[in-house]
Amino acid sequence: MITEEDLSSKNNQIEKDQRRLSLLKDPNYGIVLCFLEKFRSVIDLPNYSLQRLEDHLVNYQERS
Repeated sequence: MITEEDLSSKNNQIEKDQRRLSLLKDPNYGIVLCFLEKFRSVIDLPNYSLQRLEDHLVNYQERS
């Protein structure tokens, strides 16, 4: 039996996936990725993964 909590969790994941797809379609996101890759060592972000950046941006969109 599917509980209300399960449905809520699935809906949250779907919304997060939709925000992630929207982010990936945004040309500005590509610019940010290129900037990070090119200047990663200069701005001292060697351990900041692109997945982590994406998660932060998706969560930021959620709050906005």
